[in-house]
Amino acid sequence: DPRPAGGGARGRFPPAPHPTDHRHRTGDRARILPAQMTICSCEETINEFEMLTRDAARVQLDTLKRILEANAGAEYLRQFGLDGRTDAASYKSCIPLCVHSDVEPFIQRVADGDSAPVVTGKPITSLSLSSGTTQGKPKFLPFNDELLENTLQIFRTSYAFRNR
Repeated sequence: DPRPAGGGARGRFPPAPHPTDHRHRTGDRARILPAQMTICSCEETINEFEMLTRDAARVQLDTLKRILEANAGAEYLRQFGLDGRTDAASYKSCIPLCVHSDVEPFIQRVADGDSAPVVTGKPITSLSLSSGTTQGKPKFLPFNDELLENTLQIFRTSYAFRNR
């Protein structure tokens, strides 16, 4: 059983929603995602994507800055001494490339019930299990509301281009 001893993830986190499921569970309550997240024309989605990709370098730098600002208090980032810096050069010089096994102890703490900002500054709302195809064993994948929304946007964009 890939779940942590004591059933930490089983009791605290609901399963991650399927990407096409418009209901997102938070705690014991279900809420409907805002309409603008679920109902959007293909052309609007494509236009937004094309607008963002016109200046992809700027969008990427803005995205990195936003991510680092939101997660400055996360233990994983603090250990590398980023100290609140949000520029690409600081990130590149401070944060090493990593693989899942590098962050696995932090994710396991979350799965075991640690509610401190361990891997992200925002609360982890669900844990999903990978299929286990990479190393033969499933891995926990943490989700927060923002990551779920971003994942849904990826699916919407893909759908829009396929159904253009």
